[in-house]
Amino acid sequence: MGAKNSYWFLVLVYTAFNLAQAVYLYIGFIQGIDRELDEAAIIDGCNDVFLLTKILMPICKPIIATEAIFVFIYGYEELIFSLILLSKPEKYTASRAMLNFTGEHSTDMEPQFAFIVSV
Repeated sequence: MGAKNSYWFLVLVYTAFNLAQAVYLYIGFIQGIDRELDEAAIIDGCNDVFLLTKILMPICKPIIATEAIFVFIYGYEELIFSLILLSKPEKYTASRAMLNFTGEHSTDMEPQFAFIVSV
């Protein structure tokens, strides 16, 4: 399938694992919005695309930002899939590259801290 050492497949796996949480959060947020807002926009002649892009999208900015932060944190700290799917050192993610600073019996902390700051 060409999944080994492929960023696209890694993004697909991350998306699949974060999709359930995103749907759950978005549904909860959208259900908290008053239905009268949608009805008023439809009465004023708003079609579905305009309703979504001009009315609901600005209201949903907080949940979009929240989910973006959650996905970034998950992708940054996730290690298992990058260990399985990436074997070329130039394709390592940040968490996978941090393993280069650990040995069998010791951890070299100074270069690890410098790596964290530079990433």
